[in-house]
Amino acid sequence: MTTRLSSQNEPRPLPSLSPEFLGVLASPRCEQIPEGQLYRFRFDNGYGALVMNTARQPHQPSQQAPGEAFEVCLMDCTRELARPTFEHLICPEVLFGLGRVQVSALLTQAERLPRHPRLTHVDEALLGEDF
Repeated sequence: MTTRLSSQNEPRPLPSLSPEFLGVLASPRCEQIPEGQLYRFRFDNGYGALVMNTARQPHQPSQQAPGEAFEVCLMDCTRELARPTFEHLICPEVLFGLGRVQVSALLTQAERLPRHPRLTHVDEALLGEDF
């Protein structure tokens, strides 16, 4: 005989830290920081992004729902420690006050960038090697 626990005894589901960024194939590493939630994306092309979800600030447009204010920085992930990069027009600086749809579009564009020149150079060097 199977008995069902009452709803008081059932474990509560853990809250999801990762929002859905539509169209983005990479899964972020998520962490809670004092300023909000930080999402670290790393793409196969050698780029990545830091996305922070912060509480809506008073100067941001009132059309955004609370909790929908994002900051985004494009990252160069070709080195051991990823570094900010501002060489692309899709994210020429740290962007503030973005909505989820804007962030999804930006991340999708970053994910589709051509392979980072540093990785291309390494690929070419490896092609010349005899194994």
